[in-house]
Amino acid sequence: MDRDWPKECFSGARKAEYNDWRCRQITSLVAALSREARKIRPKAEDFRAVFGSYPDCRQSVAQDWPAWIKAGYLDFVCPMDYTTEQ
Repeated sequence: MDRDWPKECFSGARKAEYNDWRCRQITSLVAALSREARKIRPKAEDFRAVFGSYPDCRQSVAQDWPAWIKAGYLDFVCPMDYTTEQ
């Protein structure tokens, strides 16, 4: 184990590797949910509310939603656009 664990994952040498791992975990979940939903209701459209600030959301919350659409896991997304700025 790295001596600077988990610091290396958040701000060190393993940050990119850790972020890719996080994205793969979320993507695996989205894929599994999509498969199961389509088994139950094949004609239903599948969508998710996602963080709108791509690619920043890939880093902050591990959502790679363009990849989900491209892979066919989702039919569409609804980007959330909540902000404290006016």
